[in-house]
Amino acid sequence: MRKLLTLILGAVGFFLALKLSQIYFSANFATDYTGSFCSINSIIDCDGVARSIHSTFLGLPWAVYGALFYLVVMLLAYFDELKERFKIFRFFDAFSHPQNYIALMSLFSIFLSLYLAWVSTFILNKICILCYISYGVNALLFALYVPKFSI
Repeated sequence: MRKLLTLILGAVGFFLALKLSQIYFSANFATDYTGSFCSINSIIDCDGVARSIHSTFLGLPWAVYGALFYLVVMLLAYFDELKERFKIFRFFDAFSHPQNYIALMSLFSIFLSLYLAWVSTFILNKICILCYISYGVNALLFALYVPKFSI
């Protein structure tokens, strides 16, 4: 059941990250951009958050990192099955307890989500609805894996 929930949360997070990436690139680089559906007013403004200097890290939007994060989480959730089915994954035979990696990644993502929510709310004075939904997805992944973490 946990693998299925991980797949669902990973897919939701991945598609949110793709939409946020599209909003970032449109808001910053499209000349005929009229605004996204989630830019409602001066407070609820995804475009305003996307245009800020806080929306990128090392030249890439945070949403791109998020999309990679969700892909890796979905891959790790089904890693044992993939290892049995595809020979290329047998290269990682020494790689054990993929759930622990998901737990550590979700722990990191929850801290990053809290930081980005704080920046958005208290520094930019703007709320990105899609960002906050992705923070919720990160919190659910955190709740799903961190209690099962083992050393």
